[in-house]
Amino acid sequence: MDEALVDEILKRVLEAMKDSQEPLKADEKDNKEKILILSPEHQEGCHEILENPELLKYYQMECALTKNYDLDLNEYQAVILCNLTNTLLGKLCGGIFDSPFLNLASQAILTGKKIYIPKQEVEIYQYKDSAPKAYYKMMLDKISFLQESGISFVDHDQLLNILEQRDADAKKITEQVNPAKAKVTSEKPVVIDKKIITEKDIERAYENGAVFICISKKSILSDLAKEYARKRNIEIQRSECCSGNAGLSL
Repeated sequence: MDEALVDEILKRVLEAMKDSQEPLKADEKDNKEKILILSPEHQEGCHEILENPELLKYYQMECALTKNYDLDLNEYQAVILCNLTNTLLGKLCGGIFDSPFLNLASQAILTGKKIYIPKQEVEIYQYKDSAPKAYYKMMLDKISFLQESGISFVDHDQLLNILEQRDADAKKITEQVNPAKAKVTSEKPVVIDKKIITEKDIERAYENGAVFICISKKSILSDLAKEYARKRNIEIQRSECCSGNAGLSL
């Protein structure tokens, strides 16, 4: 093949690649809501969220680390907290803010920011099968404390799905992403088809990522099960969904 022709083809390919990678125009960026990725260090999980092409269609995704934690939280619609180690979990719940990460996380909580924590980024869940039950429960109680403070713990895929499917109207963000206040329509419900549903049933569903559980109208839900669901912002709906394949059955 003629070398001049090869050079011309290569030139056009490089130009096309350059055009496809042009940064957003200022007005396009200004029209997008901003979501902050808050992590004590760079990890694969936070980069997967930060660089997700589908999320970038709807949001400006920014990393607190690249800004040295020097930023105004008022600019962000939500915060995604990554890499929650056992040490950081204990300090955050104990009011110890001895690092820029913990200090900014506490500010986000105190100012009422919507905060999401992907469950895959929570270290304690790795020790479910090996940790003594009493110790593991103590750590889960800390997670419950954060949930009661308004923080949502969701599966990574669920988080991406929630953010991708949200309405373009920024004012509706709380309604669409807070499972405690509204049904998350982009998620399939977890179906528990039993006559008597115990706390253990709800706990097992929760540990599998459930934030919305469907049960039969005739099912009996124990008081402990109701309390467990309430503390963890799990929505329970009675319907005939158990008779079909409406979601994941447990």
